[in-house]
Amino acid sequence: MIASRVRQLGWAAMAATLLFVTTIPTVATAQTAVQPSYQAAGDDLEKELQGAIKSILGKHQRELAELRAKSEKRIAELEAQTARLSAQVDEMRQALAARRSTDTGSGAASGAMGADIRPASAGADRPFLGVELTAPESGQLSKLGIERGVRVGRVVPDAPAAMVGLKTEDVITRIAGKNVDLQSFSGALSNSKAGDRVAIEYSRLVDGQPVRFEARVKLGRRGDFIAAGERREGGEAVEGTERREGSGEHAANSAPVKLGARVRQEAENNLVIVDVTAGSNAAEAGLRTGDQLISIGGTTLVTIDTVKEVLGKLRGGTTKTIVYSRDGKTSNARLKWGAGDAKPSLVELDVKKAPEKTAPKPKVKGFLGISVDPSGGALVVEEVVKGSSAATMGLKVGDTILSVNGTKATNIEQLGGIFSGMWAGDALSIQIKRGDATQTIKGTLGAKSGDQASVPAADSKPHVG
Repeated sequence: MIASRVRQLGWAAMAATLLFVTTIPTVATAQTAVQPSYQAAGDDLEKELQGAIKSILGKHQRELAELRAKSEKRIAELEAQTARLSAQVDEMRQALAARRSTDTGSGAASGAMGADIRPASAGADRPFLGVELTAPESGQLSKLGIERGVRVGRVVPDAPAAMVGLKTEDVITRIAGKNVDLQSFSGALSNSKAGDRVAIEYSRLVDGQPVRFEARVKLGRRGDFIAAGERREGGEAVEGTERREGSGEHAANSAPVKLGARVRQEAENNLVIVDVTAGSNAAEAGLRTGDQLISIGGTTLVTIDTVKEVLGKLRGGTTKTIVYSRDGKTSNARLKWGAGDAKPSLVELDVKKAPEKTAPKPKVKGFLGISVDPSGGALVVEEVVKGSSAATMGLKVGDTILSVNGTKATNIEQLGGIFSGMWAGDALSIQIKRGDATQTIKGTLGAKSGDQASVPAADSKPHVG
């Protein structure tokens, strides 16, 4: 645009100059005296042209500067937008890798993640290994003497991985003939299907020394495993609910507190650990599969909902004790609970042997030790067995029994019915009539001894006991 305007001004200047030049000879011959006037006019025109050109150039330079400033601002905005989009693409790639890992039966990426329990219809025919995978911890590969691999964060109980001996903290280095890390693991199984047997290699530290393992694992069918395994177990991952109130440290600790374990409720007050996620609060407290949860922070855990309520009140960084039992021992783990980016730490662990339960003594049928004569319409004591509870209580021959433990007894059937449901050790309160006086005697029902069993009762008289 500037060049065009300059060209226009150039042509105008040239035209003016030509006009001036062609006019001068004529005027010079006719009017030589006015020659200085024409020269002055030419100088003025030149100055005017130079001023116009300078003005136009200045204007366009200003416009160009403004355009350059706007362009630079727009470029900066686009660069920032590109950076944001790049970050979102990276997140989407990680999420996609995590989803692919889950579809092959391996837990994804990082964090406390439970076993894959999506509906069996979602990828039910996909191969299932049954592990949760994370990147190796710092220094783990060098300790094992390997260059790459993927760390096992959790092994799903009874899954194919568990069947070949894989454990938490193992590092898988090769599967299905391919070297693997966290990004390439799911791709290594992309050509495998449920029922295939694939070679797997993994390493672990045994007594501080690296040991390499090789096995052949039969991949399960994801849908079958879910239907027959995790769902049948009824285990449930438990965590608190997220809180957003507050600010500062409280807001930073508002992430939901997760136990990091799947819990199965077998009965009220009987919550059993199904599996534990490595690095979680449960793992730091020492919980293992099969342990029974008892309490958290002094609150007895009756149901899974109780666990969720207790966790919902916890904040990351607080110290609370979790109590659980294992093999007849009770463990009290004083734990600084982790949440969000804050990791848990065990403050103190106190393991106590549970008190031995004394086996209840078998119930023994009660024995009063009397015989009665009901012929006169009343229950009159005819005999008191020596050493029996009746003798100890002071019953005597001739006493008339009126009631036992508040229940009237006027015939032998009633009296027998009362004692049929009583056992040795039960309390007794017998109301009797002795002579003209009515009184109540109390004691404890005894058991028949060998000597008492050989004592004959009065002939044809009902024997009570």
